[in-house]
Amino acid sequence: MREARRSGIALPSSVTSAANPSTTRNTSSVGSGAAPKIFYDRTGARVRARRGARMAAITSGGTIPESGNLDVVIESQGRKIGDVEEDFAQESSRGDIFALGSMPWRVLGISRNRFLV
Repeated sequence: MREARRSGIALPSSVTSAANPSTTRNTSSVGSGAAPKIFYDRTGARVRARRGARMAAITSGGTIPESGNLDVVIESQGRKIGDVEEDFAQESSRGDIFALGSMPWRVLGISRNRFLV
């Protein structure tokens, strides 16, 4: 098992074309910490992890959570007057008063991804 890690993984020829562009380093467009995490040995047609790749894989979540905004709607008119972040809407309770723009609004509830005032 250790020997396989040291020598890398043999790739079929169909994969080498995909691995090659992703492992070349373009210093003009790569920011700090965004360097490739794999090394592709063209002569041996093998791929191995670069230093720090394991830690990056373990500590990175891999996805960015989607945080959406809810439309703020005047319930009686059905008119959108702005939007609020989803976290703000979830922490608000019916009857709370908040400022949107220069006007105070009373929270009436949340319905179908709309924040009703």
